[in-house]
Amino acid sequence: MKKIFAILVLFLAFSITANAQNDPHKAAVSDVAALKTVVKVEASADRIFESIFYDKHKFLLQSNLTEEMKQEKFRNTEERLAAALEPAQLEKLRANAELYKKLTR
Repeated sequence: MKKIFAILVLFLAFSITANAQNDPHKAAVSDVAALKTVVKVEASADRIFESIFYDKHKFLLQSNLTEEMKQEKFRNTEERLAAALEPAQLEKLRANAELYKKLTR
């Protein structure tokens, strides 16, 4: 019974992750939540960050992207994120290289 429950929990966790990858809005909300774990973000700025991450995820769902197009979008996401954060917040985020890469790539 415990194994069945564990398998069910793992199945649900993976299915939620898979859905987030196919839904840019859910992925954007997830990215904002991850950002908030490192940087204190005002509630009024949530929509700005959701917009930045939504655009990134929606763009990456396209099937005919070249590596050059992806790199340009990553640069654009980094620029928009840098513009939306205060310098101290940006440095704090960049200090967490793994999260910064996840959010901008």
